[in-house]
Amino acid sequence: MRVAIPMFGADISPRFCFAREMVVIDRQGGDEVSRERVTLGDMSWPERFSVLTEHRVDVLLCGGFPRDFLPRAAAAGIRVIVGLAGTVEQVAKAFFDGTVEDLVVMPCRQRGGEMYRAPALGGGSFEARNSKMNDNFVIAVAVDGDGGLDAVVSEHFGHCAGFVVVEVERGGIKASREVANPFSQDHQPGALPKVVQGLGASVLLAGGMGQKAQSMLARSGIEVATGAAGHAREAIEAFLRGELRGFVACADHGQNGACGGHHHSS
Repeated sequence: MRVAIPMFGADISPRFCFAREMVVIDRQGGDEVSRERVTLGDMSWPERFSVLTEHRVDVLLCGGFPRDFLPRAAAAGIRVIVGLAGTVEQVAKAFFDGTVEDLVVMPCRQRGGEMYRAPALGGGSFEARNSKMNDNFVIAVAVDGDGGLDAVVSEHFGHCAGFVVVEVERGGIKASREVANPFSQDHQPGALPKVVQGLGASVLLAGGMGQKAQSMLARSGIEVATGAAGHAREAIEAFLRGELRGFVACADHGQNGACGGHHHSS
């Protein structure tokens, strides 16, 4: 049996999409045969899934995994167990000892606040509920320029320079990384929401956005909050305090996507 565990330092990553590496453990007949660390970097969701199949993974243990990819994982024979927290060693030991459900403490956030049941050991099940302020989840902030958490929030989602992708744990910022907008110099309507989907974010913060982009993100289970301003850190903290909520499409967003001279319908 080959078991993959996405890593965040020495811990299991709260979300598979946020992990920059994972460990693949090959265990046969009760003995560990091999253990390999696999680099994930900034891979997209399809690329990450390909890595799982290339390494012949049978079971994926993680904090969160997108609902849309669960059928694909099942079709590939990959069993996904979500909602786990702890060190990689703790999770691996618990799984092989048959006590992994004891580590289900921080399930991932799912679209629309829905609850879903993921397969657990012994044919049972455990519940993963949406609890944004207490669970681990990922926020992406559209920004203009570099600077990480000190980067300025972009007024226009479609023309942002990139994103600050932040892992939130127990209502606070745990880690962050920067991801460039591959379409910043070549705007393509409808392309940028797909980039955000690949980041594994549950929430997208921006100054402004068109209805088309918001609809695409909403269909992927990503909550959009517009009206963000200042630095990325300030926008994130406002969202976590409950002060930044809701989406309002740009009033001047026409059929051609123009908004005050800027085109940002993607």
